[in-house]
Amino acid sequence: MAVAAVVVVVIIVLAVVRLVPAHGGAPGLPSVLSVIPASSEAALSTGWSLANNTTGGPWTPYMAEGWDNTLGLDQVPSGIQPNASCPLENAAISRYGVLGYNGSYATGYAEGWFWVFTSPNEGATDLFVWVGDGIAYDVGAFVGSVCAPFRPVVEMGMSFTSTGVASAGFTATNYTRFAATFPTANASYWFQWEDLPPSFKAVPFWIITFNACNGTIPEASTNWLYGSNGTVQLSTYGESPGALCGSSDGAVPVPTHGEALSAPVLGARRAGVP
Repeated sequence: MAVAAVVVVVIIVLAVVRLVPAHGGAPGLPSVLSVIPASSEAALSTGWSLANNTTGGPWTPYMAEGWDNTLGLDQVPSGIQPNASCPLENAAISRYGVLGYNGSYATGYAEGWFWVFTSPNEGATDLFVWVGDGIAYDVGAFVGSVCAPFRPVVEMGMSFTSTGVASAGFTATNYTRFAATFPTANASYWFQWEDLPPSFKAVPFWIITFNACNGTIPEASTNWLYGSNGTVQLSTYGESPGALCGSSDGAVPVPTHGEALSAPVLGARRAGVP
């Protein structure tokens, strides 16, 4: 079934599914720029409180991304684009981003977190929540199976938090090497459940992406970890033409060299493909 509501482009880079930049925001709604770094577990607790007080549940946390950025991001990539057929319902804010941050970027803390909650209500409902500075904001919801691109996962289980996988990431040489080389860098922490064959049971994954400048040369490190136990599945380090110096648009950079471990293939049917 075609999804009319959302322009969600599947970009598989090192087998990672990413989302395209968000819309410019609804007129008349306030903008939010977050400042205080927080862990994914703190952001989830805050976001879930909002979800549990939002009609359309029961809600399941499905996906999240957190950002640190040396120059700040006026609008983080979130991949949601409403249209007349499928409006974004009940939005409380228009734009949401993070201010510039030059503190510790490799600890699993991020200034702002974008959470996606899913529900089987009306065939499928997706609730989007921005969490920053300890406050959860309703970004809006897509209601109905035609409009909502994400479905509740088949099976849930305990998963490592962003601080847990950040600590586990230091077992990878490329992760440690990058963090030791660059005292400041952009960072994003991406979490998603994936239905993997042959069982197609939901498996949690974290993808940690760093990028920084070595003079005028962009350098990057991308690290994949199983969310269930923190095991590193892939770690890279190297020059990355896909990363912009002093900026991060949320895309996964592609290092031109680096040690790659065995990695699962993700995203075969996600991002708007029922």
